[in-house]
Amino acid sequence: MPQEIMGMVWYKREDYERIRSICDDGDHFHATYDEWLEEAEACRKHLEGEGIKIVTTDLDPDRFLALCNSKKMRPNASARNWLAHDAAHRAIRQD
Repeated sequence: MPQEIMGMVWYKREDYERIRSICDDGDHFHATYDEWLEEAEACRKHLEGEGIKIVTTDLDPDRFLALCNSKKMRPNASARNWLAHDAAHRAIRQD
């Protein structure tokens, strides 16, 4: 039976405030990078404990905006989910 794979968007500390500012839903982000990181790592650990392989993809603000423009997407959770799904899909194709 193939292992379940899930993509997660990952932020770099130095990009976090900029990402919050460019995303339509940035006001729903954690107030600080450290708060986000603590929850993201706990979520990843939980999912891995359930046997799910997690594929992270760094969200570069400039590339994310270019992707959103090229795909006619708003920079929001849906676009970030698309990016995470795409990372998982690419990982499956490589296996």
